[in-house]
Amino acid sequence: MPLFRKKPVVIEAEQYKEYGKLVPGMCNSQACFIKVSNVPHVHTIHNNQIVLLEIGDWIIPESDGEHYYPIKNIEIDRLYDRVPKICPACGCGAPEPMHPGFLCLTCIRNP
Repeated sequence: MPLFRKKPVVIEAEQYKEYGKLVPGMCNSQACFIKVSNVPHVHTIHNNQIVLLEIGDWIIPESDGEHYYPIKNIEIDRLYDRVPKICPACGCGAPEPMHPGFLCLTCIRNP
């Protein structure tokens, strides 16, 4: 998952790329789909507001870590800088998938 930097906070974002494919932050509640909407959506921190997703939207966690909001693909590059994934042990630019705090394969194999 790509990382982005919003000045000055680093966040994780997941892109919604394909209809029907569940993405972290996307609502997966059967009750919600039956009562409210069967359209892909997220719940925001603002009174649990439902915001519909479109293909290409990035899903970003709210400050509470429980709610999410979408941001358009064109806006992500305007508001955020991509953060390179760097191994905390050796400083290499490790290939995907590497999450913050994890070691690269070289460091795992040669401790």
